Amino acid sequence: MTLYETFEKWGCDKCEWVGEVRETLRAPSPFDALDVVVGCPQCQAVNTISKRCDAVGCMQFASCGTPIPGQYVFTCHDHRPKEKV
Repeated sequence: MTLYETFEKWGCDKCEWVGEVRETLRAPSPFDALDVVVGCPQCQAVNTISKRCDAVGCMQFASCGTPIPGQYVFTCHDHRPKEKV
């Protein structure tokens, strides 16, 4: 098992839902024909979905993205890959 999940993790800022972005509810925006409204599949709140840390078991907001061998991960400050010195 690796330190990072094999899928991009997203979560609702209003409830405890965490999952893949493909699981979110999506509909055309009534305000902008080129935009979509994204909703939580659990609580149905709109525009509350944000990227979460890809580290296994971590649910914190992802605050940075880093390339690592074989993939690109989004992590919180605590789980960012360490720089080689």
